[in-house]
Amino acid sequence: MDEPKIMFQRALDLAQKRDLAGAEEVLIKILSVDTKEPNALRMLGSIKLAEKQFGLAVDYLEKALEAAPGFASAVIELSSAHHQMGNLMMAASGLRFFLDANPRNAQVWQALANLLFEMDELEEGQNAAQKSVEFDPFYDDTRLAINSLNAGNPRDAEDLFRKILKGDGNHIHALVGLASLAMDREILGDAERLLNRANFVAPNFSHVQRAWSRFYMKQSQFDPAEKAAMEAVRVSPESAECWTSLGTILAWGLKNGEAADAFDKALVLNADQPRVQMSLGHVLKAAGNFEGAITAYRNSLKLDAFLGEAWWSLADLKTFQFDEQDLQQMLSSLEKPEIKDRLRDEASLNFALGKAYEDIEDYADSFRFYASGNKLRAQHEKFNVDRLRVQIQASKEVFNPDFAQRGSDQGFADQPVPIFVLGLPRSGSTLVDQILASHSRVQGTMELPHILGYARELGGVSEDQKIEGKTPSRYPGSVALLSKDDKIELGKRYLRETQNYHGDSPYFVDKMPNNFLHIGLIAQILPQAVFVDTRRHPLACCFSIYKQNFARGQTFSYDLETLGHYYLSYLELMAHWSAVLPGRVHRVIYEDMVDDTEYQIRGLLDHCGLGFEASCLSFYKNERVVRTASAQQVRKPIYDSSKEAWRGFEDYLGPLTQTLGPVLDNWKN
Repeated sequence: MDEPKIMFQRALDLAQKRDLAGAEEVLIKILSVDTKEPNALRMLGSIKLAEKQFGLAVDYLEKALEAAPGFASAVIELSSAHHQMGNLMMAASGLRFFLDANPRNAQVWQALANLLFEMDELEEGQNAAQKSVEFDPFYDDTRLAINSLNAGNPRDAEDLFRKILKGDGNHIHALVGLASLAMDREILGDAERLLNRANFVAPNFSHVQRAWSRFYMKQSQFDPAEKAAMEAVRVSPESAECWTSLGTILAWGLKNGEAADAFDKALVLNADQPRVQMSLGHVLKAAGNFEGAITAYRNSLKLDAFLGEAWWSLADLKTFQFDEQDLQQMLSSLEKPEIKDRLRDEASLNFALGKAYEDIEDYADSFRFYASGNKLRAQHEKFNVDRLRVQIQASKEVFNPDFAQRGSDQGFADQPVPIFVLGLPRSGSTLVDQILASHSRVQGTMELPHILGYARELGGVSEDQKIEGKTPSRYPGSVALLSKDDKIELGKRYLRETQNYHGDSPYFVDKMPNNFLHIGLIAQILPQAVFVDTRRHPLACCFSIYKQNFARGQTFSYDLETLGHYYLSYLELMAHWSAVLPGRVHRVIYEDMVDDTEYQIRGLLDHCGLGFEASCLSFYKNERVVRTASAQQVRKPIYDSSKEAWRGFEDYLGPLTQTLGPVLDNWKN
């Protein structure tokens, strides 16, 4: 007979090939020679556990522990068997008994903590979790990896996490760390695989649940994201980080009152959190509580005077004006060396100063600061105009007149009607959204990211890959390969995944401006969709974009000439959609809406299939959550001061004016 070690390796190989019957046969042969061979006993117990033969699993695992009392894997699996049989007390007592004799075993402390969290014995669970960290043989490497992440060195962190997993393939901190890096890179398949492994080992740990909430958020799945974040808070109610994560998820789901409560709880637990104060300001702003938002932003600046994003958040209230003390404090912060290591905050501070000087009509200094802010943002976020042109040309070729009108035409008769308000940012889309959301049959939502996500999926590559030019996207050509059933399913998926936002309303608004690039796709999967193109004078729109410090995604906005080319590309593509989808796209000119509001609103509602309601004229009384830069403006009646606001900067807009030259006289058409 072969050596037991050779036979055991053969059993392992068979098990890896999912031949459990073959592995079991080899293991029984080993035990026929040595009835107390612990590895064979433990592996047989593991196989029976996988097959849900719990009685046999318990028998084999208990024998393994009799033969080798310090066998950690055996006691963890024995606990799992009792757990799955519904005997949580026995599952926990076995782990405790083992730890009495082996108090420095991190894996068993982790298993006990996970079980105690499920049993709602939170204090003892936290103590056990702390022991699992204290005795973790990879503690130092884990801290180094986390520090590398915080210092902006993701590759170093990845190397360390992979090193840890070579030593312990079930190390949940390394699994979650790698999953977070995968999410950063939009490689969600890898993230899910890693989180599934972490979930198998310790599903009840708060940082595993927080990672799941972020994963679901990446996929715009609000309900499971909220559930995971709530579970993290249940397990670790003393963790400010967990409350912050929950607040972020709730804000994303437009539950702003609950989000504010979560942020408040995070601040009670740890008051020294300037960015949480800033997040609190954001949700108060979205809910229309501008005084509360200002207080929160100022509180964040008391904690961190170099938090440029908080200065910009004040500026982004639009109707807020800085006083002389604010101005001097911002200028002083900009001169300090501390700000130079914080590029995003430095850029945001420049944008805030641009707004401050614009308010006092010092257009030269205002433009200088706006330009500096954009230059800083452009250092790490480049926009490729040529790639945009290629995409637009491809869209025109794929969505030709014949194909563009050949979308799914069934299965949506009784479904909600999405109204896609799109175009360029700062073109009046929030105003149109607020008007529509003031109608009794329309639910306002937000800039929903779902369509952009579907385009990425159909492209087959991540945004990082596209930006780096590593792999050409298969989108939009891949749309032509979709079957009729594929299109119907994708349309129903959109309605299903946005259900949390539109509820039972017969109409709802999706105001993601970048959806103008994907009207062809939307028309294919949502035959009932309505399109509204919001448009504004090119110089007014583009300069308003240029001076807006966007959180993310609008990388074309950092250079005036690039902005001009983007606007021209937008006009070109919108002309194509109007030609191949006649009657589907309604255009709202911002200046016309300001000058003749009721006439324009009646035309808008008529295009959407909605009857006129007077409430749409008093849209500014609507107290719904508004999450865009115009949140404060749409809570006031229409005013025309913004129409000509760009003219003070006319002398500085040469590159933009020159690029837009061909369309400055006919942009409405």
